[in-house]
Amino acid sequence: MNAQDLPEIVRALLRDHVESYEHLEVLLLLRREKRLTWTARDTAEKLHIGVVASAGALQHLVTHELIEREPESAGSDRFRYKPRSPTLEAAVAALAVAYDDRRVAVMALLSANAIERVRTSALNTFSEAVRLRRRKNDG
Repeated sequence: MNAQDLPEIVRALLRDHVESYEHLEVLLLLRREKRLTWTARDTAEKLHIGVVASAGALQHLVTHELIEREPESAGSDRFRYKPRSPTLEAAVAALAVAYDDRRVAVMALLSANAIERVRTSALNTFSEAVRLRRRKNDG
């Protein structure tokens, strides 16, 4: 099965909200352990990733409204799984199933999306450079 065979809701979630392996693993960990709150250090230790990567993933997931920062986190920030809508909850549930059943397809799509973001960024940078050069030459 290839990445295009994944449900559209999963493809959209990976395209729009989950940009890296760390985002994926942190999101699925917090979903599995919904009753718990997690710090960056907790998730880093559990997933065997760096604390900086963990903290970045947690912040990204908060920004994308897939998890929330606990409002009364004394000391270090604590996070909990809490998607902002039932649609996002359904997408994450479908992602969890797809990741269990078709891990290679999910990882292939995650990689393809990352490559596409790099290509788009490079194209935008090139286009901006051309516009700036035209303005300079016209000026």
